[in-house]
Amino acid sequence: MQKMSIGSTSTFHTTNNLIPFDGALTEGTVSFGGIMMTLYKLSIASCILLSIAAVASAKIVFFSNRDSGAEVYMMDDDGSNVQRVTNNPRLDTQPRWSPNGKYIAFMRNSSPRLRQYDLFLMNADGSRQQRLTHDPAFDGGYTSWSPDGQHIAFSSERSGTVNIHVINIATGNIRQLTRYKQREGVSAQEASWSPDGKEIIYLVVGLDDEPGIPIYIMDANGRNQRLFLKGEPGVFRREPRWSPDGEHIMYSEGTFGPRGQLISSRAVIVDRKGNEVRERILPMGWRMSSTSWMGNKKQVLLAIESPERTFDIYLWNFTPNSPLKNLTNHPSVDFTPDWIDDATLDVSLVKKKVTLWSQLKKR
Repeated sequence: MQKMSIGSTSTFHTTNNLIPFDGALTEGTVSFGGIMMTLYKLSIASCILLSIAAVASAKIVFFSNRDSGAEVYMMDDDGSNVQRVTNNPRLDTQPRWSPNGKYIAFMRNSSPRLRQYDLFLMNADGSRQQRLTHDPAFDGGYTSWSPDGQHIAFSSERSGTVNIHVINIATGNIRQLTRYKQREGVSAQEASWSPDGKEIIYLVVGLDDEPGIPIYIMDANGRNQRLFLKGEPGVFRREPRWSPDGEHIMYSEGTFGPRGQLISSRAVIVDRKGNEVRERILPMGWRMSSTSWMGNKKQVLLAIESPERTFDIYLWNFTPNSPLKNLTNHPSVDFTPDWIDDATLDVSLVKKKVTLWSQLKKR
């Protein structure tokens, strides 16, 4: 175990004995509205094992390629009891809990073409998977549920460039909220719905008069689009997300040099006026990609890539001098965590009863 210093009040622990990933891993990079996203696929044939129980236990949902091509998984708050939820030959990524904990929205590579992604929905136990969008464009990225659970905001290229759209789950009707044009070279993406349901925060990429990646807010109906945080030259922001009480916004931020080299990476928390109230700076060479609030606002989840290209999910406890805790600690790619209170969960995956999914469907 190596201990690395971060400023005068924080430490970051790294593990040197991670097993190198030597599976049949295929890596591809996709440019999604100016943001480069790396996709991973591991070709291993296996059957799905589902553990069904009425006792809620699993709280963190995430995607990983530890068993096969990218799939949706669950685990407890401490990283234990990891359970696989999906088993699909294509990529399943970016899972998000519904507000009541009964469903998970996620993005699936629904066509052999790399860029054919769509928004899917399933029960919390992985059953009843259904496709919500059917557009040949890149669809369904970076979803966010409305607090009442009736709508999902998502990023899509169906308009020619990436814009924020909202789907009514019951009717399937889709509304486009932002209206940037492909010829403008501007895109809007990575939306997050406010807890009161009134506003949506999101990123805008490619504005001529805004360096870097500014953060915008709009009303939930798409009106009153306004600047929240100005962009900065060389600063790359990702996934702004509202706190559970709506008082703060968290996002990841990377600063890059003139040749594209990473200079620093950190998690940032600001108040509703944009004033910075907390940060977590990573050691040199470490890169943060996504974040997730936990209910009590005393700790959050961070998805981090190490210089050795290990991809893990960490727990950041706001207690002074508290080190980041590696929850996944696995040589696979583990990314895009999303947390929900176990009291909210309706059905979860635990180890008490294991059955083949094919047998379960026959009952």
